[in-house]
Amino acid sequence: MEKKYNKPLQSIMDENTPMIIGPYVQAMIYGDLVFISGQIAIDPVSGKIPSDIETQVRQAIKNAEIILTQAGSSLKRAIKVNMYMTDLDDFPTINRIYQELFNISYPARSCMEVSRLPGGANFEIDIVAAK
Repeated sequence: MEKKYNKPLQSIMDENTPMIIGPYVQAMIYGDLVFISGQIAIDPVSGKIPSDIETQVRQAIKNAEIILTQAGSSLKRAIKVNMYMTDLDDFPTINRIYQELFNISYPARSCMEVSRLPGGANFEIDIVAAK
């Protein structure tokens, strides 16, 4: 017997963040949970990705934060964070910024090195948060 789900799904597309580059939405809300799609450091105004890792990390997290706010959540409500980087040697910089921006309560987290990211980015983040 097929299970019936009684909670509606709601998608989020915020115009203050970069345009998506594929067949997905910026976030989905299911009940009291917000699932943010992977965010890279595309500047919403210029459409460009900065070259240095620190600026990329800050911009990617800022993009995710804008979407969380639109969904009725915030970084403070993050439950699980996945971070992807093309060079694990960048981890100390990424971790320092992460500690600064998620300083209230640290969520569960995974960090992994990947061979490539969209648009030539060096960092990507996705987040699951409570509303």
